Amino acid sequence: MNAFEQGSLSREDEFERKKQQYFTRLALSFRSAFRLHRDAGLLWERDQSRRREWRNVSEHCLVEGARVGILADLLFLSPQARKDLVFAALLHDFFKRNEIENMKEAATSGRPLREASLSSDQEGKVRLQAAQVPKNIIRLVGAAGNHPETIFEIKTILDKEELTEDDLSFLTMHYIDDYTKGDMWVTPVEMDKEHSRINDIDRRLREGGQRYAKKMEEEETAFRDNPDPFFHNKKGLQIISEIAHMVERRLADLVSERSGEAVDPLELPEIIDNVVREAVKREVLE
Repeated sequence: MNAFEQGSLSREDEFERKKQQYFTRLALSFRSAFRLHRDAGLLWERDQSRRREWRNVSEHCLVEGARVGILADLLFLSPQARKDLVFAALLHDFFKRNEIENMKEAATSGRPLREASLSSDQEGKVRLQAAQVPKNIIRLVGAAGNHPETIFEIKTILDKEELTEDDLSFLTMHYIDDYTKGDMWVTPVEMDKEHSRINDIDRRLREGGQRYAKKMEEEETAFRDNPDPFFHNKKGLQIISEIAHMVERRLADLVSERSGEAVDPLELPEIIDNVVREAVKREVLE
C-alpha cells in the first residue's frame, strides 16, 4: 500500500469515526425514543446471534432522523416542527419487529397481511400513547409507510394550494421514509433499462413491490373504493410511486422557492445527504 492509499484509508476511517459520533449524539438527544426501541426488542436480543437483525431497524430510524432534520431546514420549518419531525422519524419503525413477526405468522396461517400490518400499527400507536408521546408526533409517525389510508391523507394535502407547517411536516416524514433504504447513503440518479431517470424512491418501491406483493394485492380494494378518480384503474404500486414523486416535486419546488436555487426533484435525496455528510465532517449535529 502506497502513501496515497494509506492517506485515503485514513480519511475514510476518520469519516466513519465522525459519522458514528454524529449518530450517537443524535440518539442521545432523543433517549426516550430509543427506550421505546429497547422495550420493543429492537436494541437488545437475548440471543446475541440475532442482535444485529433488529438493531439495524434502529439505525435506519437514525438515518431518517438526520434526513428529516435537514429537509426541515431546507424548507425553513420552525425549530419546534423540526424537533417534532426528528422525534417522529426516530420512532417511526420502533414497532417494526412486531409488524414483521405478525405478518410472517399471518402468511403461515393464511390470514390477510394487510390486517396483520394494520393491527401492529394500532398496537404501536397504543404504546406511544401509553408512553405519553404527543399526539402530533404520533400523527407524524403515521405519515411513514404506504397504507392506503396514509396515501389518501397525502393526496388530500397535495390537493391544497397552500400548505401549513403541519402539512409540510407530514409530507416530509412520508417522503424521507419513501426513499430511505436501511441505513445506506442514497444512490445517485441514473437511467434504468427503460431509459427513465430513477432515484431511490423507484429502487425501494421496486424491491418492496416484490417483497410485499400479496399485501399490495390485498390493498387494491381500498384504493378502488376511494371516490377520488386519481386512485381508479391503477395498481397499488403505481399509485404509491406517483404519490411519492408528487410529494417530491412539491417539496423540491418549495425548497427552490425558499432557497432561491433550482432543485431537480429527483436529486433532492442527494442534496439532503450531501448536507448530512458535511455535518458529519464538521462533527456538528445539525
